[in-house]
Amino acid sequence: MTAFLFDLDGTLNDSVPLITYVSQLTYQELGLERTVEQIKKTIGVPLVQTGEEIYGPGNGDIYRLAYQRNYREQADHFPLQAFPG
Repeated sequence: MTAFLFDLDGTLNDSVPLITYVSQLTYQELGLERTVEQIKKTIGVPLVQTGEEIYGPGNGDIYRLAYQRNYREQADHFPLQAFPG
């Protein structure tokens, strides 16, 4: 075998705390409020789709771009924990 592929995010490590934190930052930045439970229900939904649900069809990149920027700024400073075992 010449290569191994790993799905690290949400498979080998628990990324939910980072995702919810970044989502909260993004919603606050955009002047919106969502609870952690509301955010958890959208995990796995494409960012553009989440943005279009907020801003309407064709406007999903507003949310996507803000989320991706916040993720890049926070990811290196946020501790991720591996799932046990």
